[in-house]
This record gives sequence, C-alpha cells and structure tokens, in this order.
Amino acid sequence: MPKPPVGQLALITALDSVAASISSARTVQDVLTIIVEAAKRFTGTEKVIVCLVDEYAEGLVMDEDTLVVRGARSTHLQEWWGERLTDIADNVFADGRSYLDIDDERYAWLLAVPVRVQDNPIGI
Repeated sequence: MPKPPVGQLALITALDSVAASISSARTVQDVLTIIVEAAKRFTGTEKVIVCLVDEYAEGLVMDEDTLVVRGARSTHLQEWWGERLTDIADNVFADGRSYLDIDDERYAWLLAVPVRVQDNPIGI
C-alpha cells in the first residue's frame, strides 16, 4: 500500500491524536476544547471557534455552554466574527458547504465549516 502524501499523513496523525484524547474526555466541553486546541495547532491559526447548535433554540447560541474559543482575546475580536456567525451558519447548513471570507483591512480570514452528525447540523 502506498504511503499517503505528507499533508494527508499530518492530518491522519492529528486526527489520531484527537481521537485518543477524546476517549479520555469526561464532558462535552472537554471534547470541544480538545478539538479546538487540535484545530488551532494543525492549522497554525491565531483563533479557532467551535459553536454548537442549541437543540432547544433555533440555530446557533453563543454562550458558555455552546461556544469554545481558543486564541488571544485581543486577536480578531468577537465583534468582528460573532455578529456574522449566525447568518453564515444558516447559509453553511443550508447548502452544506464551507464559507470563506477574507478581510484585507483586518488582515484576517474567517472559514466556517459545518459540523454534522449524519444529516443533522450540530455546529460550525
């Protein structure tokens, strides 16, 4: 069997590490924190956010139970991404495709990826 390309091997290694860490997690919040930390390390970005859908509300709810943020508070403030995340999530969930926005003025980018279990959106 041929070896996967270097980028794929790095991704496989990262996912394997996440899976091993998740197996010892005790709460959903622990699982989300592990995923966010791994995504931040793997992508080399300054900030990573995971936001879950609240099953009792419509769409995303950004509170301490559904939102995990890792990165410096002063880097890309929530006022920039938070205000748009709910609208972006609606579009991402509707068509199932990722969304990319590049803000040249802030020298920042926002990538929103749907998180699904089967056909059910659970977060972004």
